[in-house]
Amino acid sequence: TGISTPTWSPPDGRRYRIRTRSVDTARNISTESTRIFYFDSLLPDTLIQHPPNNNPVTTLATISGTSSDTSMLDGSGNTIQKTEIRVYFIDANNYWSPDDNDWVAEDTWYVAPSTVSDLTVWFSTGINWFANYRYRIEARAFDKAGNYDIDWSTRTVIYDPITPESYISIPKEGVYYSTIDRITGTAYDAGSG
Repeated sequence: TGISTPTWSPPDGRRYRIRTRSVDTARNISTESTRIFYFDSLLPDTLIQHPPNNNPVTTLATISGTSSDTSMLDGSGNTIQKTEIRVYFIDANNYWSPDDNDWVAEDTWYVAPSTVSDLTVWFSTGINWFANYRYRIEARAFDKAGNYDIDWSTRTVIYDPITPESYISIPKEGVYYSTIDRITGTAYDAGSG
C-alpha cells in the first residue's frame, strides 16, 4: 500500500491520467494500473428566465431557465449534472413539494426537468399558486464534479391573475350632450398590481 500526496495545483477543466506500477526488492514489476479522472473546481451558473424579478405576473404556468458550466471536461463545454429549484410561499412560510403536490413546512429543493440532453435548459410546472401572494423562486445547478453555484438565481414575484375592472360614470350611455366638461369613472383591481 502506498500513498502519494504531492503538492499539486492542476488547471481547471482538464482530464488527467495517472499511471502507476510497483517494484519489489527482487525487481519484480507489477502490471501497470491506470486511472483517468477529471479536475473541475469551477462553479456552474444558473439563471431563472421566467418569471421576471420583482413584478406582478398574470401567469405562472411555467418557471424556466438555463444552467451552464464553463468546464470543458467532456468536450461539450457543459458538464451540468442537475438543476434544483426551491419555491417559497413568502406569505404562508411554506415551500412547494412536487412529491406531496402541496405546500409544506420543510425546506424543499427539487430537481427540475430538462428539455435538452446536456441539462442546460430546465423548467418546472404544476405548482398550485394562490392569487395575490408573494413567492420567492430560487435555482441552483450542480456540475459533474459536485460543485454548485453558491449565488443562486432568485426571483421574487406576486401572482396576480385577476383582471381589473373599470366603469364610465359620465357620459351616460346613449345620452346626447351639447357640452361635456368632464369624463368620470371608477377603476377597481382586486389583485396586487
